[in-house]
Amino acid sequence: MSTTVSKEKTMKKKLIKIILIILILALVGGGIYMFRLGNKYKNSTLDSVRYSFGGDMMGSYQSVSLSRDGDGPAILVTEGKEHHAARMVTTTYEVSADELDKIKELMLQYDQYAGSKRPRSPIQAMDAGSGSLSFYFDDGSSFTLNSEQELNSKQSEGFRTITDYLFGLSKGKTPVSQEIEERELRMMVDGYTEIFNIRDGVTEEDLELLGGSHEVTSYGDYEKIFYPERKLDVSGLKEAVSGEAGTLAYFEPWGNVVIFTGPFEPSPGLYELGSLNYVYPSTIELLKGMEGTYDFYVYSE
Repeated sequence: MSTTVSKEKTMKKKLIKIILIILILALVGGGIYMFRLGNKYKNSTLDSVRYSFGGDMMGSYQSVSLSRDGDGPAILVTEGKEHHAARMVTTTYEVSADELDKIKELMLQYDQYAGSKRPRSPIQAMDAGSGSLSFYFDDGSSFTLNSEQELNSKQSEGFRTITDYLFGLSKGKTPVSQEIEERELRMMVDGYTEIFNIRDGVTEEDLELLGGSHEVTSYGDYEKIFYPERKLDVSGLKEAVSGEAGTLAYFEPWGNVVIFTGPFEPSPGLYELGSLNYVYPSTIELLKGMEGTYDFYVYSE
């Protein structure tokens, strides 16, 4: 009986030792894996960084990108617009080698947390007002940190830490250049953003009149019309002669703006204000369904 008990004790001790050995190996192996993962990019050259944050397509948008300029300084480009703002401003700054090294130093503290869960698609992320921070290296590799807390708390911590530093780089610097986007009139139709490129002959005062809420009604088979608060200045406008769907025009005799959803004939007093930047059959079908009050947003220099 005592021999049997002794054997059982010996077996239990062996089993405990085996379990302990397995646990130790797992911990060591995991530590080595995390060390390798955390140092994966240590010897790689950081070529560029890209940050973006957005609400919906008509809402706020902000992005910062940083890239190397050959043997010269790195270039930091910031662009953004506030909700319903009239323009997108893009500003370029120079970044020193030390500042670029600091970004890599911060990055190496968090690269092992990237991709712990699948991030949302770009469209879903933008709808949720989420941000992403991507790093690209000279060997073609890359990884991304996301702002969404549910992905990984360490990942979102790294996102905040590095973006705070990234945004701080532009403070106190003199811009190398600054650009403002071309003039546009945008509207949301059934969840889709439609953009009209505005012609140079439209005055700034008249362009502002096109923005805001307008009651859109149908006229004929291929016209959607609305009335600005006053008549527009047509002295700098050219007559609308293209006859193409997607044309934004102004009919001076009646004082109404026209969105053409089909072909049209030139008419005395019909002037071109602009045109859709992309004319697809699906886009035209959306415009054909317009009826009621819509908000128009102006983006101008």
